[in-house]
Amino acid sequence: MAKPRPSRPRPLTLRSLTAPAHAHTKKVRSDFRIALFASYALGMIMA
Repeated sequence: MAKPRPSRPRPLTLRSLTAPAHAHTKKVRSDFRIALFASYALGMIMA
């Protein structure tokens, strides 16, 4: 016999839907930091 479905969705399903968006913004931020550091280092070498 199957269990009755819960009346509200579990928080885990909501979290799994929003996780890729959070991962994307985190990656963009780290890429920006790397690019910023690289340009700073290049500027120091050129000066």
